Order: sequence, then structure tokens, then C-alpha cells
Amino acid sequence: MFRYQEIVAEFEHLIKSNQMTQGQKLPSIRTVSQQYNISLQTVIQAYKALENKRLIISKGRSGYYIPIVERVCPSFKTHPLPLPVEVLQDEKHSILFNLYLYSGYSSSKYERSYLTLNMHHQIAKRIDKLLHYANTAEWKSENALGLHELRYQISALMKKQNLTVSPESIVITGGYHNALFMSLQALCSAGDRVAVESPVSWRTLQMLSLLKLNVLEISTDSVEGLCPHALAHSLAQWPIKALLVTPNCNNPLGFIMPDSKKKELLALAEKFFFTIIEDGSYNELTNISQRPTTIKQFDHSERVILCGSFSRSISTDLKIGWFVPGKLLPKIVEMKYLSVGLVSSLLQGAAASLIESGQYERHNNKIVKIIKRSFAQYIITIEKYFPANTVITTPTGGGYLWVVLPEKINISEIIFRAIGINNNILPGIMFSASGRYHNCFRVDCTFPLTNKMLESLILIGSEACALVSSPP
Repeated sequence: MFRYQEIVAEFEHLIKSNQMTQGQKLPSIRTVSQQYNISLQTVIQAYKALENKRLIISKGRSGYYIPIVERVCPSFKTHPLPLPVEVLQDEKHSILFNLYLYSGYSSSKYERSYLTLNMHHQIAKRIDKLLHYANTAEWKSENALGLHELRYQISALMKKQNLTVSPESIVITGGYHNALFMSLQALCSAGDRVAVESPVSWRTLQMLSLLKLNVLEISTDSVEGLCPHALAHSLAQWPIKALLVTPNCNNPLGFIMPDSKKKELLALAEKFFFTIIEDGSYNELTNISQRPTTIKQFDHSERVILCGSFSRSISTDLKIGWFVPGKLLPKIVEMKYLSVGLVSSLLQGAAASLIESGQYERHNNKIVKIIKRSFAQYIITIEKYFPANTVITTPTGGGYLWVVLPEKINISEIIFRAIGINNNILPGIMFSASGRYHNCFRVDCTFPLTNKMLESLILIGSEACALVSSPP
């Protein structure tokens, strides 16, 4: 066997055994040459042979990489309880939610999120610069809407999405959930009904419970999003005040809703006189080439409140969100002033500076590529260590995987027994108002697949496999 063939065989084994993962960069030609004490030409010959086998790809000056294999998961529809309910608050769920609330949701016992890559330094640098003239005549104080510079930059970002919104129509808040809370308070009273996708963020469910609102969970397609026909069927029986949706880079299913479905939802809002509260805070994290549209882009009758956040795309520590409340603007401004108050001008100024400099867009482009590789690594791991008929979503954006196991498995009990409280792996029952999805869990792929994370998944997977093979 020639020397280059030995190198080919070694790398082929590493790739096929998943010791080197999809999206990973190979060592440089010079590094391999020095490591194996062979000529540069021999390494080039080996890499060309690996390329011919389609095990690696060349990206010009960037080097050689293991390609990310695009996978297509068959779509599936969720089947929530088809009637309005209060958010389940039995002893088990109360303990569960409180454990996660008080364990510190934004922190991880494994690693910092990819979302924070170099951003804490960038934010601190900009705050330090702003502090130098915070008390001078140059400093522009904010009003109840928020710092004008930030609202102007958000307006400019939306213009890139073919959505024209005046800076004077935008309200800055202390994060997405702050915007959602004020929107619901302005629209609803205790006992009103609100429709949601199913599954839906557990924090959203807790907010609806706090406001004493009834939840109407709507069947959702894993690829195309909330089913308009299912919503129309429910609306014929139960009027609602609002519909909460994340049509792009959904949490937790990861889909991007087609424009035709977005228009159908808007038509239903106009027909049945309810407001759509659209979560656009994951819009920047799409891994497709074309930026997705918002429902707000098709709205000509102020039926849509568009909300966003920098906490999801920059850092969970940057508690800044925004929303466009439309005709509710005067009421929202008054509510914000009396309850939340003003958001830190320094943080707003830092966020505005990040956007204006182009750093925000560059950061998003970078982490989208990293998270796409992370998806591939997590999927390979789950497919390897979990039961053969496990279903995993194929996200088109965001940072989450939704995993569906055989019906007989109660994954929440396995998770707590195997690894305890872990904010990177959440049981499916937390994403349902009625306690559905006992056999599902969500994985946060914005965190690296470290050895500790791998050990946790292997432990959960082995228990799940044991249950599948055991007699009923």
C-alpha cells in the first residue's frame, strides 16, 4: 500500500466512524505533512483521493471539510387536545416548571452557547465607549418608545426584509417575553382564549397561565407549521382574542412556514377578528439562502403585532426586545412606562452600534453555519444511540431539534432519572398546555456537543432503547 493510501484509509475510518463529524474542517496540508512526516504532495494526493470518494470537499483557500449531508425527515402533524384548556398545573407540572425556572434557564452546566461567540466582548467594548459621553451634551436620551438610534436600526433591518416600519412605530422592551406579555395584557382579559402552535415554548405557556388565559392548542405540521384548516375548524367553535405563532425558525420544530400558509392565517384573523402576535426573534437564524418573509409583510389592516429580540441571536444576557404594536401603540407606551419602565440606554446604544457597524449581521451569518454543523452532530448522535424508529426534525433555522420516540416511552421520567435538571434537554410535556408529548424532547443545539452532553444523550438513549426492547 502506498503511503498516501494509508492516510486515505485512516481518514476514511475517522469519518465513517463519526470520530470526525459533518462540517468539521480537516487539518491543513502542512499540518498533516508534519504530523505524518510525509511530503506535501503526498497529503495533496490523499486529500484528492478522499475528495473523489466524496468524503471531503474543498472550499478553496479555506481548506478541506467533511460535507454536511442534507437529510429530509418525513413531515408529521402533532395532535394536541382539540379544545380550550387552562395550562396544566398539577403537582408534577408545578414541580417541573419551578425546577427549571429556579435552576437558571439562561445558564448551562455544559458550555456557553454559540450565540455568545465574541459578543460579550463586543457589547462591553461598545458600552465602555458610550460611557465616555453618557453625561455630555452629545448623549441622546431615550423616550418611552426607546432609544431612537436603536429603533432606526431595527427599522433598517426590517426594510431588508421588504417590510417598511417607521422607527416611531417600534417600542423597545426588556426582551421578547416582555413584548409578548404587554401585547397579551393589552388584548386580553382573564378567561379569554388564545390559540397557539403545538408544541409551543414552555415559557409562553407559563405566561398564559399567569394571565389566567385559556389555551387552544392547534395541530402543527413539522415542516409547514400551524395548520390553517385545523385553526379554522377550532375557530368555528371557540372564538379567540389572539393567535401566537413563530412562523420562521420555529421553537421547537424548526420549520419556516410557506407564504401561502402565512396569508391563510392572516385571512382567518380578518374573518374572525383576532390579532396575530408574531414572534420574529429567530428570523435572523435561518440556514436557507433567502431571508424568510414575516406575516406582518402581508398585513394591511393592523392585525399583526410583530415582536423580536436580540437575546436569541446575540446573547441571552442582552435583555433587549422590540415590537410593533400597531393601533395598540398608545396603550402599550402607557403600560410600559407604568410597569416595565425604561430599558438601559447603554445596552440599547450598544445594540444599535452592533447593527450599524455590520457586526450583528456578520455574527448571525457565522453562527448560522456553526449551528448547522451542530445540528448534524446532534442528529448523528441521536440516530446512533436512540431507538431505530426515533423521529428527528430537520430544522430550516433556529437552534432546536424536536425528537419523537415510540409512544410507550415516557422520556421526561428518563431525563430526570438519568441526568436531572438540564436546560439543554427539555422534556416534551413542558411544551403542551394539556401534558401531551410525554415521548418527545427538545435539544438546544446552540450549545456545543461536549463530552458531558454526549454522555447525557447516550445515557438517555440507552434507557430508551431498553424500554423499547422490554415486553409491554
